[in-house]
Amino acid sequence: MLFPCGWPKAYRAFPPSDEEDEIIAIVSRPNGLLLASRRGIQIWSSGQNPVKLGQGVLSPEDLEEVGVQVAVVWNPALGSVVSLTEGGWLLFFLLQESSQAVLPPGVGSGGRGKLKIFQIFPAVCVKLFGNGLGSCLITDGSMVLVGMQDGGLQGYLWRELLNSVPQGSTFEWGDETPSWYCGSVDPVTLEMSSISTEEEEEGEDVHEKAHSFVSIPTPPTHGGVIDMDYSARVQSLVLTFNDGSVALCMTAEWGLAPLDEVMLRQWVCRGTNGGEDPDLLGTCARVGDAANLVAVGCRDGSVAMFRLSSFTRLASVGPTPACTAPIPSLPPLRKIRLGDWGHSSDVTGAVRDIQWNQDCTAFAVGYGRQGIAVWTPSGCRLMCSLPQTPSRTLSTRSSRAHAGPFGAPPTTAKVPPVDKDVPPLQWGISALGWGSHHYRLWMSQAGVARELWELKFVQAPIQSHRVARSQEEPSQAPFHGLEEVYVLQGDDRVLLVSEGMDAPLPSSNGGLGRTDSFDPFLRGELEGDLVVRHILVPQHYILENWPIQLVSMSPDGGDIAVAGQQGMAMFSRRSERWRLFGDVGQEKAVQVLSLSWLHKIVVVCSDTAASRGSSYAVSSKLEPECELLLFPRYHLDFGSLLARYSLKDKPVALDCLDKYILVASRPLDVLVLEVAIEGELELSGNPKAILTPVRELSIMSMEHPILNVTLVRAPAEEDGGKICEPKTPEKCVVLRWGGVTTILDLEEGKETLLTNDVECFWLSDPARLESHKSATTSGASAEPDSPDSPQGRGFNRQMSNPSSRDSDTVEMPWWAYGSRGMELWFPSSLFEPLSPKRLQSLDNLAYGALDPELEFDREVYPIGISLADASIIGVTQRLVRSPPTNGHSDGSSLVSSLPCFYPIPESQPVLPCLLRRLLQRGAFREARLLAQKHQELGLHFSRSLEWLLFTSLEFEGAQRSKHKKGHHATSSSSNDQKLLKNAASLVRSFPQYPDVVVSVARKTDAQYWPLLFDAVGRPSKLLDRLLRQGALHGAACLLIVIEQLEGQVLARALSMQLLGAALSSGHYDLVAELIRHLISPTEFDLIFLVDSEKTAEENQQQSRGAKSDIEASRGSIGSWFMSWLWTPPKQDDETEREPEREEISGQCREATQMVREHVRRLLDVGKLEPISQFGRALAPLGGGLPALMSTSENGMENGVVASAEEELTTEDLLAALSTAMSELSYPVTSKSLFDVEVVLETSQQTRHTAWAVALALMLKDMPVLVGFRIHHPNLWARFVQELKSNERFAEFVGVAEEAHSSA
Repeated sequence: MLFPCGWPKAYRAFPPSDEEDEIIAIVSRPNGLLLASRRGIQIWSSGQNPVKLGQGVLSPEDLEEVGVQVAVVWNPALGSVVSLTEGGWLLFFLLQESSQAVLPPGVGSGGRGKLKIFQIFPAVCVKLFGNGLGSCLITDGSMVLVGMQDGGLQGYLWRELLNSVPQGSTFEWGDETPSWYCGSVDPVTLEMSSISTEEEEEGEDVHEKAHSFVSIPTPPTHGGVIDMDYSARVQSLVLTFNDGSVALCMTAEWGLAPLDEVMLRQWVCRGTNGGEDPDLLGTCARVGDAANLVAVGCRDGSVAMFRLSSFTRLASVGPTPACTAPIPSLPPLRKIRLGDWGHSSDVTGAVRDIQWNQDCTAFAVGYGRQGIAVWTPSGCRLMCSLPQTPSRTLSTRSSRAHAGPFGAPPTTAKVPPVDKDVPPLQWGISALGWGSHHYRLWMSQAGVARELWELKFVQAPIQSHRVARSQEEPSQAPFHGLEEVYVLQGDDRVLLVSEGMDAPLPSSNGGLGRTDSFDPFLRGELEGDLVVRHILVPQHYILENWPIQLVSMSPDGGDIAVAGQQGMAMFSRRSERWRLFGDVGQEKAVQVLSLSWLHKIVVVCSDTAASRGSSYAVSSKLEPECELLLFPRYHLDFGSLLARYSLKDKPVALDCLDKYILVASRPLDVLVLEVAIEGELELSGNPKAILTPVRELSIMSMEHPILNVTLVRAPAEEDGGKICEPKTPEKCVVLRWGGVTTILDLEEGKETLLTNDVECFWLSDPARLESHKSATTSGASAEPDSPDSPQGRGFNRQMSNPSSRDSDTVEMPWWAYGSRGMELWFPSSLFEPLSPKRLQSLDNLAYGALDPELEFDREVYPIGISLADASIIGVTQRLVRSPPTNGHSDGSSLVSSLPCFYPIPESQPVLPCLLRRLLQRGAFREARLLAQKHQELGLHFSRSLEWLLFTSLEFEGAQRSKHKKGHHATSSSSNDQKLLKNAASLVRSFPQYPDVVVSVARKTDAQYWPLLFDAVGRPSKLLDRLLRQGALHGAACLLIVIEQLEGQVLARALSMQLLGAALSSGHYDLVAELIRHLISPTEFDLIFLVDSEKTAEENQQQSRGAKSDIEASRGSIGSWFMSWLWTPPKQDDETEREPEREEISGQCREATQMVREHVRRLLDVGKLEPISQFGRALAPLGGGLPALMSTSENGMENGVVASAEEELTTEDLLAALSTAMSELSYPVTSKSLFDVEVVLETSQQTRHTAWAVALALMLKDMPVLVGFRIHHPNLWARFVQELKSNERFAEFVGVAEEAHSSA
């Protein structure tokens, strides 16, 4: 799959012109690039650095005579270009390569030799037959088909016309019809008229018969043909008409000719003439044959996707049946639009152009008003040049950090700015074109011909169909810690996606490789779980062999092989170095067609044409088309070649597994070879490999052509606990056009459909997890109906004490991605109810609720599966713009506005999905073993258990609700109902079990609580367990559940128990919430009466600071408890607050008495800071802590206690003042003011005079100090003297004297 990467580049194309001009066609071929504007054509090289090789421009006289060009086609084999002009002319140009070189050999050519200048000159000029006007062109290489403005089609044989008409002449029509004219046809009515139909002979050749047709057009009902597309691989011609209708026609098997075999097969959309969807008005349509889709661009900016096989030969097995009438139009499979990202049709305009890439894995869409986007056939957005809207509602997954070095923005000083107000790539599009190797997307701005823009892409390796898994080797002990890595390939580099903590910096390449430096304005964004590291291929290799065509990673992830046009290079992650052929002759003798790994051996399928005539060619009388070459990874040299094996045909797929190699070619020829190694596989061992065919079959399949074939590992056999040698593979997975996925039995030759609409897939091998024999998970209890739970370890991880552990095998699923999102199924139950084929037949509820983690994501495309982290690794686009700088002398900032595209890796955890599927299959022990392995890794484990339990509960609750409404239970309903109990049993095996259950209960509707606790046990027992563990907040969340399920009496008793524990542990925020829970609203108002002398506003201001601090300091569980468990007490009128305090219930008295005793104990021992914390927690409750303490205390009168002087001494007052200064941070600040005031009021209510005097001094509270002086004059006098004599308290002397002088 393709992902944008790097800065776009701008090239000077056609010279500036005063008149309007724009690029109308971009045609890419392996040997060059054709660029056409309304006034000329250009030829460019297709190497790493494109160079303009030739140009031809229509003169003003030509433009006046024939008009501007509206369409262009190119046939490199004929060395000719045909253009259609506005005036109804066909202009034939010849391209002639001169002997003059543009650049030195290899520079800009990608190893294709010298770049030479092309001369472009007009050859023939032909007026369209009948003086008609055309609007579009297509060709199959032999015939040029013209779409006419009257709705018809005209055909011209290209080579015959060039050979018949003298060069430099203008053809004039006469009475005789030339042989190179194929006639005309009205595709709507399929009516063709012959000049001499009455004189036709029955045995006349069909090809010659077509030449005699002339146009007698039927009055059109859909307008002119404005766009055409043709696919020779499926013999399909799609036409777009002026009224927005789109028709799909069938052609002859050998091409567009003869025209009488062009048959209307289906109206894709009807346009304005009777279409059911008024928004389905086409502007262009493109056939994606390998994707089995037709993409129709619409006027509202959307792209409608239609299935191709429903009306083409792909749907037929055997000869195509005769078509007597067009098939009725069908609704689109899906509509793809940027409106879902906030870019409406008013912003983008209509679709201007659509271009599929070569293998139809992606298509680019150019919009007429603004923007370019690249999509997958399933509708995942890979790239968009428009800025992301502020609200991102399509994907809730957080973006991972990244590293994507591309250097500075490319200079565009030679390209004059077009519009300073429109940033590059945000303007409208006139033409699009993919490069010949998928790495480039060419584009041009509407109304501009002087600029050609290039955007580069990276792609996932096409043969990467196995789940990545590190395999440590005893001989490689220093390197056994290699992390999982995922590979993307660029045209000159390899991108490695790995964990951020383990990924080395790009500068640590150490050797022959090259790495870029990070962009300076992105240095702050390199932290995260996954990063992208760029490894550039050595310059001297890529200069001659650009671009990289194939990439393959070894099974252990330690080596990466890349292949360009010739030769091969290998990168070692262990040594951070590249390995190349030492002999240039050997490098040129290898032309890689397919690439794979067999353990430490790289397997290469090479075209023998590259080595033909050299000393490295195969010695055989019958020269094969290609051959297998086996090289050891430690030495790239024909002297170390392990084996070579000749093949009959060029393969489509190459796959290696264990000691077997699979080679597959079309239509379906499969060869499986067994590899036997003789000698030690090392440089001094002189090893050799023997390849023996073990399976070979050839099936004449009329189904979709194959894209890839992957071997399936045969079930391993064990002998006394030891694994035997791997068996010969018996099956393989076949991926065909259109995403059709099948299982091929290699013994019987039988092919079975598995699923469809698959874009990529990954096969997993059974995981061997090492576990203890006797130990169970810490804090877990073994289930009576399941074996003791062993501690799981990582995949193939080396253990400290392997002798005390056993290896258990856990079957892992296969994965497939397509329009339905990610699907998975187990190899042993491919066709059981949980298979994708079965799931598609279920209702939306069952299908959607089963695996919500695997739903389709429209922004993240998967590139691999991580079994170590149990997650899907995907990539999404990020667009970054550089800081504003002036790029030109005129003050424009074109350089600064250039966007930079970064591939951002993301991960989606799927451990809950794996566990759920194992539990549904009854594999409880395997599920627990897998969970224990990931418990040790600690990656999202608690959340995974929570999500597993939550989804199991939701699924069973939905199923029961469905059955209550009258639906009959399915055969699998018993398994579905057992899922929740199995999930609960699994979660109970881990110490996170109580917290997981509490979290699920908090997030679940109360109607599902009986189901949940029927599976996990009584909530009161769970609360006791949480109390023993000290998880008080979690225990508090269960109170309302206990009250509803087990009764209010038990809930109140447990609340009192929890209140005591919270007071003892100092969880005062929880104490405040428990008080609100225990006390009824009426009792609450009786206790927390607001002082009548304070207004509501004053009370609110007093507690505002405390509230904010409390909310900030609370844990997340406490916040859940407060917001979920109850609502604030109802505030009654003053007239309703008259009941006497004796009406407070006994339980309320018990709770308040418990709190008061706790506070008095704290004051007795001088713990003032906890009291301040308690006061902050109770601040939102009206009068707060002082009000609670005043319910049974008379408190102080006038601020003091009327007690005897001998009850208090000056030493007591000084000690209280010293303690208060240290406990409550003196001097008092605005932040600590509330704390001191709360403790002061609490001391007054509890008659702790010493604390009240000390705190009043700190607050300069004169009423309290004066009251104390009046009631205790002698003690006050001695206290003031002590303050004066102690330097530590000197600052309080002034306050004391002021209180002494006050009345």
